[in-house]
Amino acid sequence: MTTFRSGWLIVFVVLFTGCSFRGPSGDTGPLGPAGLAARNDSTSSRNTYALKFLGNDSYVRIPYSPDLKAEAITVELWVYVDTLVSQFTPLIAAANVDERNMADGYSIKFESGYCYFRLAQASNIAGACAVSYTPPTKQWIHLAATFERKQATLYINGRQVAQSADSPPIFYGSHGLTVGLGYHTDFGGYSYFHGMLDEIRIWNYARSPRQIRQEMDKKLNGTQDGLVGYWDFDHNEWNPLAIDETRYHNNGLLEGDVYYTTSIPFK
Repeated sequence: MTTFRSGWLIVFVVLFTGCSFRGPSGDTGPLGPAGLAARNDSTSSRNTYALKFLGNDSYVRIPYSPDLKAEAITVELWVYVDTLVSQFTPLIAAANVDERNMADGYSIKFESGYCYFRLAQASNIAGACAVSYTPPTKQWIHLAATFERKQATLYINGRQVAQSADSPPIFYGSHGLTVGLGYHTDFGGYSYFHGMLDEIRIWNYARSPRQIRQEMDKKLNGTQDGLVGYWDFDHNEWNPLAIDETRYHNNGLLEGDVYYTTSIPFK
């Protein structure tokens, strides 16, 4: 079923039911040298750490980079929600002034019973591809969103759940990205994510459903064609940076109560 909202934001909603979820592998501990050795293909067998956010002034800041602002794009990440701190739960977003009043780039978020892939259309207007969805807690889920030629698509656990076929080109400003942090005047200002994130990937083209499903639970080696940002949080347990494993080196800075944990979505 598809519904529409009017006003500053046009939302295309597809009700989502009947999808089974992939659970976490638990607190596995370091996988050791054998687990960290990369195979001789486009993927790697390592998956040692995820990043834990405590929901209070904890986030990752990724500086501005034109590499992350392509005309066509795919954004992927694994999400483990401990608690929904507010009705607005940002996952990854352009570091804009306000989700409602100042649009920039793209974002993925949970808000008021929906999962959104938000796309800026101008400096003060945004549209979104969205699905009616409340994420489970204490359970890993995979989110992916693509945009190409005015078409935005949202996936949960590799399954397409929503699509908008008339989105304009993405408007990009001069901001970087934030992970786990967002600002929205309708929800009291700053909001933070409380849980774990892993395997954040940004591509400069729209990945196909088959590509998303085939590699969502595999490690990458960072050299894949079109991969412009890849944060697997496995570089160093004590590193204050979120290392981008691609050649673009868009490293993020860990801010506040963020730390590495060995509870991971797959191994």
